[in-house]
Parts: sequence; structure tokens; C-alpha cells
Amino acid sequence: MQKLKVIFHIGTEKTGTTSIQNFIRANRDLIKNQGTTTSPGIIGNQNNFELVLAVEDTPGADLAAHRNKSKIDFKEQFIQDTQRLISEDEAVTTILYSSEHLSSRLVTEESIQSLKKLFPVNTDFEIIVYLKRQEQLYLGYFAEAMKAGIPYNKIVKMNDIMARERYGAAYYDYSNLLARWEKVFGLKAIKVRVFDTSFFYQNDLISDFIQSINLDPKNLKVDFKESNPSLSPECLFYLNDICDKFSTLPRHKVISILEQVDYFKKGSFFTDDQLASFVSGFDDSNNRVFERYTGKPNPFLFKKSTMRYVNVSEIAESKTVYDKIVSIFSRLHN
Repeated sequence: MQKLKVIFHIGTEKTGTTSIQNFIRANRDLIKNQGTTTSPGIIGNQNNFELVLAVEDTPGADLAAHRNKSKIDFKEQFIQDTQRLISEDEAVTTILYSSEHLSSRLVTEESIQSLKKLFPVNTDFEIIVYLKRQEQLYLGYFAEAMKAGIPYNKIVKMNDIMARERYGAAYYDYSNLLARWEKVFGLKAIKVRVFDTSFFYQNDLISDFIQSINLDPKNLKVDFKESNPSLSPECLFYLNDICDKFSTLPRHKVISILEQVDYFKKGSFFTDDQLASFVSGFDDSNNRVFERYTGKPNPFLFKKSTMRYVNVSEIAESKTVYDKIVSIFSRLHN
């Protein structure tokens, strides 16, 4: 077998990772025909979170629950899985892994170094990362927290988020984040992509990803609808109440139905000025990132977020919004 190459697509979160993972899963055999194999995951999860479980002692309660439930030695199983992928087909020269958890949960150089050590010493590595403006990253975190059931007033706000170990400075400061990966894998291994349609190859995320890992798009299935779409602030605010009202439905089903009936426009609980103030704090970091890894100016300086502002107090005081959501939800559910 030729020298092994490993490609890590590390996110970041809410940058189309689910769509990319759906693409990989749907095209696994066709991608393999081009010499690149992909891991279905030790326990069949397409976002390869076992990578984190194999190297991180404190991966977060949600992932740790998988470790405790399965009783699997993820490090040993991962090494065996890698050896199987390498040995089962001599034509395979590359292994592709996609996991947004790599950027959000491996927050130390030591944990990334442990990841590297899972592979043969002469392996070549490539790191693909999609970056978006930090206020958009925060809004994604905020929405996912509400989807998970955390009440609005319990979610860490922008002014306090940077002090957190996870989803803090190690996550939002891209210069900090990429410096850890560069120290382990080297500058040339890092490939930064801008998560913005106007920057995508052929204005399409999947086409952009295919180009970034040098696949031939011929015969590949590339038409994927947006996965894990965002809910409006109105639906997010009343999500827990809807779950309580329709308690016979699992939470993920309630969210799926809301995604279909959410007629409110996308928006934010934060004003444009609040969002602009947050992202401006990263201007110097973003300048360094794009100069170092792309040789181009920071594109975020030329894009300003304009979001529909939704005042949370007005939603909370208005039963009309809740009644509208329940009415439409009930029609589809019944």
C-alpha cells in the first residue's frame, strides 16, 4: 500500500457539517472507487464522534454517555477500525473523517496530539475547516442549546461566553483554534474555507467540499437539501412548551415538525449592533487567520450581518405567537 493520507474535516459547527456527512454517507462506495475510504463509525454514527472519545477523557456529558452505555474501549476499537480500513483494499490511499466535534471538543494541543498518535507515524494529514463570522457561530450555539432544552435565560450570553473552556475562547478565536492544529500537523496541512455561498466553488457547499479534497465529482450525488435547518426565534422560545403540550412525541420529532411549519422568518434575539460588537472583537484574530492560511484579506470585514431582531420580552408577553405555533403544529401533527 502507498503512504497513508488522513483528511480531517473538523467543522466548525453549524457550517453545513450534517449536509457534508450526508454526502459522504450517500457516496461512500463511489468515493472509495477514487481511492478514499470513509469510516461509518465504530457505533454507526456518521459524525465520527468516536474520534473524540478515543482521545479525550472529558468529551462532554453527551458523548461520555455513549462511552458509559456502550462500555467500548474507543481508543482500542478505533485503532482496529483504522487498521481494517487500511488493509481491506490496497487501492485505498486516503481515509476521510468528518466531525465537527474535533474543533469544539479537542481544546488542547495535547488532545490533538493524541489524535495524531492513533495513526501510523508516516501518515500525511490534511485539515479542512470551514469558518463563519463569530456572531453567526454564537447564534448557532444559542439555537442548538435551546433545541437541547436549555431555557433562554440559562444559556451563556455573548458577554460571558469567552470565559468557558468549551465553546469559549478556544472555539471562537480562530487564530487560537488553528494554532493548536498547526502545532501538531504543520501549516501546510491546514486548509481554511469560508462558509459563505458567495465563496463556495460553484456557489455550492458540497461542490466546494468535493473540490477541497480533490475528488472527481463525476457520478457523485451532490444534490442535498439543507440539513439541521435553523428555527425562528419564536419557535425556539416556545419549543419546550410545545414539547410539554405534545408530550407523547419525542423531542426530535417535535423539532422536525416545527422545521416544516415554521413560517416565521429567520431572526435573532440580539440586535445588529450587539452582533457587530461581538464579532469586531475578533477582527485582529481573523486578520491573522486569513493572512496566514489563505494569503488573502479577512472576508468577514466586508460582510455585515443583518438579522430580524426579535425582542424576547415581547414574545414572552404575547400568547398570540404561541397560539399560532400550536395551531399550525396541531394541523400537521394530526
